[in-house]
Amino acid sequence: MTDSFSRGRRRRRSARGGQHQQLREPGSAGDTPIARSAPEYKAKILAEYETLGKQGKGALLRREGLYWSLITNWRQQRDKGAEAALPALAG
Repeated sequence: MTDSFSRGRRRRRSARGGQHQQLREPGSAGDTPIARSAPEYKAKILAEYETLGKQGKGALLRREGLYWSLITNWRQQRDKGAEAALPALAG
């Protein structure tokens, strides 16, 4: 059996006819994994990233398959959202 990666999902090729079966990510809870574009995922990763030291940040980026520039974009999105919510709270 060989492992191959297709569209970010881990699949295992079976011995019969090359059919693929879906494998769950280790530690995933439930049947549907959180999409990387989901706000919950972004908030979770940002919170974890900001608590880590330099080596831990690099390890997190490697583990999740992310780039530093993406973290920067997510921070900007988060900050814009927080600024947009302020006038609504005041008024």
